[in-house]
Amino acid sequence: AVRVVVREALGVAMATEADKADTQKDAEAAEPQGVVEKASVGFGQIARNFVLMGWTAFGGPAAHVGLFQKTFVEQLRWMSPEVFTELFAVCQCMPGPSSTQMSFALGTTKQGVLGGLLSGLLFQYPGAFMMTGLGLTAHLWASQEVIAENAWLAGLVGGFAAAGVALVASASIGLWNKACKEPDAKVLAGFCCVVLIYFSA
Repeated sequence: AVRVVVREALGVAMATEADKADTQKDAEAAEPQGVVEKASVGFGQIARNFVLMGWTAFGGPAAHVGLFQKTFVEQLRWMSPEVFTELFAVCQCMPGPSSTQMSFALGTTKQGVLGGLLSGLLFQYPGAFMMTGLGLTAHLWASQEVIAENAWLAGLVGGFAAAGVALVASASIGLWNKACKEPDAKVLAGFCCVVLIYFSA
């Protein structure tokens, strides 16, 4: 009888510990990843993350927004996916490139107007310098005569265009999967995308 009682007590104790472990695991799984506090992201971190991004972000606004989402939401956790999606939706409703507006918004959420000016200007200056130089010298290399004489130049331009399309497609699919969690939301978003492409063509 004593052995039976001991076995039952041990069984209850082991079951209780297992329930506690399962409850703790469920709580850890349900707990969202922390978002970095506003005060902990200084001007130095904003400058460090944006100073080179303008030189390496290719593909246009859609690819840029995908890069922002991967860098500042998934890796650095500057903000939650919900906040990022809301900012992106607001930028889509405003005139101008959404990636330009997002670059200012990301810094503004961390260090106010000065932080937004810092992040926006650092993200924009490479394109401004490069396009200024290319625009001033376009008559030397972008004319039909020059391209006809140099087949490699036409191939280079075509390669850049194809790479840009791939980057935009990859960023769009990634953002679509992140922003639309439910199947019906994905179908609705895809339908709206097709309609917009059809009427804008």
